[in-house]
Amino acid sequence: METPPRPDQRPSGSWFARHRRGLTAAGVILLGLIVLPGIFDDPADTAPEPGSTDAPLFTGTTPASEPSAVAVLEVPDLGRFAREKAVARLLELGLDPEVEFEYSMKQAGTVLATTPRPGVEVQEGGTVTLLVAKPPPVVPLVIGAKESQARATLKEAGYRVDVRTKATSEADPGTVVDQKPGLAGRLMPGGTVTIIVAKAEPPPCDPNYSGACVPIVSYDLDCADINGPVYVGGSDPHRFDGDGDGVGCET
Repeated sequence: METPPRPDQRPSGSWFARHRRGLTAAGVILLGLIVLPGIFDDPADTAPEPGSTDAPLFTGTTPASEPSAVAVLEVPDLGRFAREKAVARLLELGLDPEVEFEYSMKQAGTVLATTPRPGVEVQEGGTVTLLVAKPPPVVPLVIGAKESQARATLKEAGYRVDVRTKATSEADPGTVVDQKPGLAGRLMPGGTVTIIVAKAEPPPCDPNYSGACVPIVSYDLDCADINGPVYVGGSDPHRFDGDGDGVGCET
């Protein structure tokens, strides 16, 4: 085997010319030994040991960001606000308004209460329910109906019924001639409606008697039919004054 020249000797052109091909092949082999193992390495073999501080600079995924904090807000006092203004105020604060209605004698459309109540803390975007007043329902009109029908109608509408009577000749007995509340009247459910029911007028009193009303009728009356005593001032068609002293039904 031929020995290459020493470093202190200037290489002759003939020696390098003769060994150029061999040197090139050796360089290619050396480069392969350096590069190829890295290509075929198992990625698991290069993973850092647990607890090791040697971590890859980029793992191919973006770290998850920290969740942003949610603001906490106090429910404002919206009592007696108009519904539209209350809704606008909640939206301005970043809250979600919901509206429910309730019968009330207070002005229709005003806020009666909130859920949660004022001062309670809720997360931004949370729901606040507004309880808003609406007028009581109109009481059914039952004038002209029979008493039984009027009672049923009012009870079905959620009202109690108080019945009063009135002697009149303008309506048949048992017919409702008036009511309170009246036409287009409003009343909270559970309230009392008073109905006035007609009853027959008593017959007129006989002018022949005084002290008690003796009705003018076509049949004979006894003392048990009146609140005596009675004083006879003229004729005595019912023969109350049996002894003729001018006073009848004394006992």
